[in-house]
Amino acid sequence: MKTIVRCTKCLALLHTKNQRYCCGVDYYVKYNLVVKTPKPKKEKPVKVKPAKVVEPKPKKAKAVKVVTDKPKKKKKRKSNKTPPETRLAVLERDNHTCTVCGSKEYLYVHHIEHKKHGGTHDMNNLTTLCEECHAEQHKGEPVYNLMIANIKRRKGQL
Repeated sequence: MKTIVRCTKCLALLHTKNQRYCCGVDYYVKYNLVVKTPKPKKEKPVKVKPAKVVEPKPKKAKAVKVVTDKPKKKKKRKSNKTPPETRLAVLERDNHTCTVCGSKEYLYVHHIEHKKHGGTHDMNNLTTLCEECHAEQHKGEPVYNLMIANIKRRKGQL
């Protein structure tokens, strides 16, 4: 007597003497009982992708500083300050007194024609002024408020 069994996965008919495997399962029939014994799984080979060869990018050449024995001279900008020799000569010419009020304290050498208007450091373009008269000469200019604040700060009023 033949035992007929159906595959549990695909429901195909299995004859126990002729067919023992279906859908990867080993069917062994004994006393009309179906015993499933799983078929040992084959290990799948690991697929290894070949490594990509990455060539390093060429590095950019860096700028090299050339060191010389002589230090570089800084570019000198034209100074608006009166040269010290000229300043002392103007103060001596005016007897170290303000040409407006006669004060002898906090003296400044003032350009009669401003540098920004084409004036020079020539002795004929310079005069001696005290701090307050100097501020009055610059009245109406942005620097005026700063000069007045400095005078008040010095006198202790601020």
